[in-house]
Amino acid sequence: GEPAGILHAAPGESLQVKLSGFIHNNRGDRCIHQLILAVDTTIAAELSDGVPGRGREISKKVRIEAPKEVGTYMLWRFSDLQYSMRDARRNFEHRHNRVTLDLYPAGFVGWLIVEGAAHQKPP
Repeated sequence: GEPAGILHAAPGESLQVKLSGFIHNNRGDRCIHQLILAVDTTIAAELSDGVPGRGREISKKVRIEAPKEVGTYMLWRFSDLQYSMRDARRNFEHRHNRVTLDLYPAGFVGWLIVEGAAHQKPP
């Protein structure tokens, strides 16, 4: 991925983010392809689940939840070739219990910086 920016949030804040990109299969084959946006070791959003063939644009708004702990978190993409998004999610959860150096630069999307105190709703 190409780094697209830096998001700032308070701990636990819900962010609406517009994502855009391009997804394609190897040589345009007919494999079912899943694409997920991750924040460190957590799935933040499901971006695509289908057969993109020679390619298709992705443009969607998603809501992601900032982690509850202050810190800097990597936004990155995870793709898989499974029969369902459920199977791709299961693979993600089994394979990614920590952020590793091999995610950068190919899977890198950007940074989520969580800072300050959580916003309190007025009584």
